[in-house]
Amino acid sequence: MLCSMRHTSIHSLFQEQHTVNYSILLYGSILKEKETFTEWQVAEFVLYNDPYYRDSWQGSKVRIADRIETIVKTVKRHITSLLELRLIKQTGIQKQTKGTGLIPNYALTPVGHLISRLVKSNV
Repeated sequence: MLCSMRHTSIHSLFQEQHTVNYSILLYGSILKEKETFTEWQVAEFVLYNDPYYRDSWQGSKVRIADRIETIVKTVKRHITSLLELRLIKQTGIQKQTKGTGLIPNYALTPVGHLISRLVKSNV
């Protein structure tokens, strides 16, 4: 499957504060070092903390789980670019809470942790 992917640079993470990459790193700034996270956890954080998503869903009758599932698709794309920049790494997989699927776990790399702290101080 071919996918058109725009490469992300470190510089671009600081140009626009309200991007999903920025939100992922902001989410990472609240984690302890080596603490893992899933795409779903990041998507939930983005829903409540990113003004674009928070405002676009305001007043909607769509269930919270469906909102998060929609955002997960975007988060997956952005996680790929952060993996390429080596700001996060996949640490393993875990069983889904509901269902029988497996989902990846991620953690910030040491450089990713440093950049997430810079992102948080820039807010």
